[in-house]
Formats: sequence, C-alpha cells, structure tokens
Amino acid sequence: MRKNTMILLLAFLAVTGVGISSTVAKEGTDCTKYAEKESEIIQSGRGLCVISTINKSSYDLAVTAYTKRSINIENTGVIVNVDGQRVADYSFDLAGNEQWTHNINLSTYMDVNRNNHTVTISTYGDYTKINITKKIDSSNTDIPHPYITNVAVAEGTVDGKPSSVAYVTVVNPSIQLYSSKLMVHTQKTSGSFYAASVPPGESRTIKVELRDDLSEKIAGEARLYTKNVSEREGALDQVEFVGRVNGTTSLWNESYEPIRGPWRENSYEYENESYSKSYGEKISGGHEIEGVPLVYPAVGIILVLLVVRRLR
Repeated sequence: MRKNTMILLLAFLAVTGVGISSTVAKEGTDCTKYAEKESEIIQSGRGLCVISTINKSSYDLAVTAYTKRSINIENTGVIVNVDGQRVADYSFDLAGNEQWTHNINLSTYMDVNRNNHTVTISTYGDYTKINITKKIDSSNTDIPHPYITNVAVAEGTVDGKPSSVAYVTVVNPSIQLYSSKLMVHTQKTSGSFYAASVPPGESRTIKVELRDDLSEKIAGEARLYTKNVSEREGALDQVEFVGRVNGTTSLWNESYEPIRGPWRENSYEYENESYSKSYGEKISGGHEIEGVPLVYPAVGIILVLLVVRRLR
C-alpha cells in the first residue's frame, strides 16, 4: 500500500510525551468529525485516523492516531521529518478501543538558515499542507546549530616546512547537515578559508594554516558561516583567541561581524591592540626568558652593573 505524507510548514520540534487511551470514533464515522477546527487529518485505507493539531503561538504539535472502525490494527505507525531530516519513527498496534497520542514541541530540529520550515508526517493515508513562517537569527538562537568549541595554536607543517597553525574544533549538535565554512584571521593571516561541514551529532577539528611567527603570541578570530562571510544571514558563530605555540590558547565568544573577504578589494584585516607587539618584543625578536622579552632582563642587568660600578 502506498505511503502518503502530510506536510506541515512550521517552526520547531521536540518530543514531550506518548500515551494510549480508550477514546475512539464511532464505528463507520469519518475522521473529520472528531478533529478540532484547525487540525489536519490523514485517513488511512487500513482504518487508521491520524489527526495533527498545531498551536501557532507555542509551535507545539499534537498527533493523535485512532481506529476509524472498531477493528484491531497491527504494525502501523507514524514517521516525522523536519526540514528534510527524519526525527522520529513510531510503530504501534491499536485495538478497536484505543488511540495513540504524541505531543511534540517544535524546538530543536529546525534548519536555522530557513524562514519556512517543513514538518512531514507520514502514514498510510492522505496528505495536507500548512504554511508557517518563522525567521531565525542563526548566530543568536537556542536552536541547536554548528559552533566553534575550541581553538589551539600549535606548530605544524605547511608545504613540508615548520609553520604556525591553529586547530579549530567545530561541533554540530543539530540533526541538520549544514554546508558550513570557516575563515580565520590573525594579525599576519589575512583570511584562511576552509570547508567546515560536520555531520549531525558529531565534531571535527580543522588544521588552519597561519602566517604568524612560531615564536610570537598569536591573536586572531574565527568565523563559522553558511552563506557569505560579508553577510549576517547564514552566520553561525564567531570567536576570538590568543595563544602561543607549545602554550595555552584562550578563547571567547564574539557577536558575529560581517567582513569583506580576502578576495575583495580593501579586504578585512584583523587588529588587536591588546596583543600587538611592544617595543621590547620587537627588539627581542621573539626571544624570551620565562615569558619575558629578552631585552628587559638584559637592560636590567646593564643598569645593575652601572649602579655597582658607581658605588665602587
């Protein structure tokens, strides 16, 4: 028997409850007589009625299945998809005096890059559509989406030569697969670009090539997005970091700032006055003694020797 679908365009989805009770339609009656005014109905050729009701203010979805006639139905079920991804597959048996109920809160399964969201409910029966539009700020939402969890500055190899790199870890807690991109800027790296798609429920660490000296303190920022780095639409995350090779790297979140990509004229250049080289660091050429630029201890020793010499 052909499996039909009921498509509901709306915004959110998460499981809250399942139950079976003994409220049924009278034998031979039509499913529509027992549905609420704004409910959507699937009528199965096997004698199953599936009624879905949406609360348009809270985006809650209630799904109820019951027997259209006083007969037992075995191995039936309901499948739920959100924005093209399957989120639930329910199988159950119903006696002639039972109904199956499921309450769904539409919250965690959406594609945050869409304004129109599609929830598909499948069983043996008819189909219908409801359109609901909900625009989301993809970089500032509680709906699960990919984000950057860690950045570690380290020494690596680029074209077979020692070089500074940043290992950027991206996690995707959503059920959706995003075609995400990563761009990293530092004070000497004018935009390293990488494809950064991560399968649903998994994480991935990407090695990013940098142009900063191995001996320097390296400060920069990383952007994660799906469309254009110069637009806020499609933005997912932005972090700023500072660290040293063979040392620790600090990381903090930033509001997403659209920028001009490195392929454009007057492209964006990262600046961080807090971590710019001091005069002493420039003279020391990156050489340090326990984290202090070499020039400072050297100057101190010279001053001590001059004082001692005068006291003689």
